Amino acid sequence: MEKPLAENRAGGKTKGLSIVLEGVDSKLITELSVAVAGIISESGRKVILDNELRNPEENVLIANQYLLDVTAAPLSPETVSLMVVIKLRKRQAKVRDAKNEGTYTVSNSSWLSDAYYYELRSKSEVSKQIIQDCDFMKPDVWLVIDEESGVYSRLAKQVGVKVLPSSLAKTKIVSQIDAMIKLAEQNLSSQATEKSQPAEEIPPNKPRASYLAITRSFFNAPPQVSNVELRTTLEYYRPEKLGKKVLGAYDTILKKILQNYTQAVTDYSKHLATQAIRNKKPFKVEKLMTEARQLCRSLLPACILIDTEETQEFEELLEPSDGLNSKISGLLPNIDSDPPNLQVNLVSHAPRNEFEVLESIIFANSDQSPASIKRLVEELSYEKKAKLLKDSLNQVTSLQNMTYGFDISCEFRQLFDLLNGIGGNLTMQDLTPRNGYDIPEKIENAGLADLYQQSFDLSLELYSLLQAAWFNSQAQYAVLLGHRVRCKLTLGYEQVAKLHSSKNEGFKMLAKDIKQQVSGVHSLMWSLW
Repeated sequence: MEKPLAENRAGGKTKGLSIVLEGVDSKLITELSVAVAGIISESGRKVILDNELRNPEENVLIANQYLLDVTAAPLSPETVSLMVVIKLRKRQAKVRDAKNEGTYTVSNSSWLSDAYYYELRSKSEVSKQIIQDCDFMKPDVWLVIDEESGVYSRLAKQVGVKVLPSSLAKTKIVSQIDAMIKLAEQNLSSQATEKSQPAEEIPPNKPRASYLAITRSFFNAPPQVSNVELRTTLEYYRPEKLGKKVLGAYDTILKKILQNYTQAVTDYSKHLATQAIRNKKPFKVEKLMTEARQLCRSLLPACILIDTEETQEFEELLEPSDGLNSKISGLLPNIDSDPPNLQVNLVSHAPRNEFEVLESIIFANSDQSPASIKRLVEELSYEKKAKLLKDSLNQVTSLQNMTYGFDISCEFRQLFDLLNGIGGNLTMQDLTPRNGYDIPEKIENAGLADLYQQSFDLSLELYSLLQAAWFNSQAQYAVLLGHRVRCKLTLGYEQVAKLHSSKNEGFKMLAKDIKQQVSGVHSLMWSLW
């Protein structure tokens, strides 16, 4: 078997492939797996077999209880499928890591095996649910060995997997697998070549940037930034010029942080599934996983890349070149500040009196001087002024000068969601893990507090390492979305109005405090909402 082409690279190494062989005859599949692994190993490439990919916890108890109808609570097909999804996501993560290290993985079981397991035991509704929920499992080389009329064969046809009859000679099957591997290597090489093309040849309609870079773009409040799509990958921005050793540590620590995030999502999903089972409530797998990902987003670092809808380029951080930061820091007292509490303080608002808005509206629709209009408004009764103001709030041009300035300390993820949802003019201090963080009560109840603590400790470790290496600016990429951040935020009338009508859960508490404080200074105007 030929060696894979040199272009198949990831992280400076030749990239591996995932190979899955499935079928009814487990002995034959095992023999084929060993034979294929031997061919790969003889060609000088590293290979691991299925037993190294399995996890100790495979949810066997719940699965068997379901099949025997002896569960403590009724389980829906969606619940059982979730157990399969969680198991396979863990295995898939191991496969992905192995491939990125240049290792070939040969597995004799995938999600068709689980679907077959339930189909064979007259639980076809579970089998269908597994196929529906596990569509993410797409190995590079996938082959089913079964007769035309077999259950495996029928399931394979549903997802377009190649099927060979078990009556075929083993040498011929191995030969076909060999050809499939060569083809997969060629395809991988083509993809690697495409990805290495100059940036201008890649369609610019979906640029990617880190959470931090996109947040910093709000410093000038460009309105188009509010269209950012929160399609988060587990890929992260790697700052230039860190040097080989520092970048190696950067990658190592971030990899562990992302592993913790994946583990937290998995474990919290299990926790939610257990609660649903106890409460006898069926649930949809994807909805449950989405809830887990949203809660655990606090564990993602600020360097995580997300897709945007904009064609604009977002600037990543570079080291300051003028020494301004050091000059300013020299003016400040040399003491450690206390971490900020989660709070919102209104520090400025204009106009001071909300009836000044009414004066602007009358001015735009009359030929009187500002002084005359001011006297006229002062002579009106409160009820009359209130009614005129209410009837005139659609005069948007007269409301453009309304502003509210806030001093905010909140989680970085809350600030990002707020800016992404309604916009605003932002002045933000540098991110630092020393501002502290909170562990959500839901996470503590799920028994994940230690995993959270470890992730925040790793963040501080990476941040300190980058600072020690004189990469003070880039150290911000190590901060997690759950860390607190200090900023000044200025909102206009339209943005606060949008906030009043928003149902976004990401900044629910932040929005509540903002709405309460603007209502305190312009009570009449916001009571109309």
